[in-house]
Amino acid sequence: MDTGQWLVIGLSVFLLGWYVVGWLFNRRRGNALFARLKTSLEGIGEISETRWLSPLHSSAQFIVKDAQVPFRKLGVVFVLEPRENFPVWIFRHLVGRRDELYIRAELRNTPSQEFEVGRKGKAGVGFMTRSEKSDSYALLSGPGSFEIARRGKHDVPGLERLQVFLARYVKDIQRLSLQRQSPHLILRTHLGGLQNEPYGEFFEALKSLI
Repeated sequence: MDTGQWLVIGLSVFLLGWYVVGWLFNRRRGNALFARLKTSLEGIGEISETRWLSPLHSSAQFIVKDAQVPFRKLGVVFVLEPRENFPVWIFRHLVGRRDELYIRAELRNTPSQEFEVGRKGKAGVGFMTRSEKSDSYALLSGPGSFEIARRGKHDVPGLERLQVFLARYVKDIQRLSLQRQSPHLILRTHLGGLQNEPYGEFFEALKSLI
């Protein structure tokens, strides 16, 4: 066989080996995350639904329908990086995608102050302040690389709680919305930095924010 054929064989063996290792890693990590999140969410209310969204156990969903105050209903989804697929994983990893947690919540009380939080740059929220409507957003600075768009009743303690929450999870939070319409809270965060504390503490911090 010539060099080209050996390269093809070598690449095929590498990709197959990577798939097996990545699949085993994600399955083990997914099962561990599932158990930890389930335990934490049981402290917020009775979980009415759990299901795996991927046969590889790399994503799962939890629904808490009758959640504790300030929540009414809570939906949580975790999604792991596609580590079994080397080309897709390396591309997504290079553009900043990581293991992530998504939260959508209905609150018992409608927020009087609305916030949109994002990272400065393309994913920022500065564009939301360009409206000429009377209820347009005002742009504020946040800790780290965050920028905050705010509108509604000016609630200084609420803004301070948001700043504290963002500073605590400055490396993890990617996007946060607190709005009058349901779902009132939408949050996207990396999971990596949350590994050093129980997830229950994160949800308690989220309750304190609201």
